[in-house]
Amino acid sequence: MAEHWHRSYLKEEEFWDEYPRIAHEVAKLLNSPWKLNPASNDKVRQQTVYLLSRGEFDVLRFDAAYVYHDENGFSSAQIILKSSKRTVNVRVKEINGSLLAEKILDSKGRGG
Repeated sequence: MAEHWHRSYLKEEEFWDEYPRIAHEVAKLLNSPWKLNPASNDKVRQQTVYLLSRGEFDVLRFDAAYVYHDENGFSSAQIILKSSKRTVNVRVKEINGSLLAEKILDSKGRGG
């Protein structure tokens, strides 16, 4: 089945509202305590961007998510996480009703 882009998310609280199960799969894959922050807001994002630009944000945080659909609806999501020293790109696919997460990129170094 062909996938097509459905929606982009730049605000993690919006992504969290619609796809909370995806965050759990990403955290399991990364074997980390990372989780989406449903309490995030524009002020938190602004502060995080500032700290990232100064190289002072060492914890992975949500940067963006892209959701794809096929003719049956949701088929996968791609989530970008960033810190000052790392960028991680994870794809979570729905296969026969189960979610499967795979790491596409794990780039270390300033700015990811």
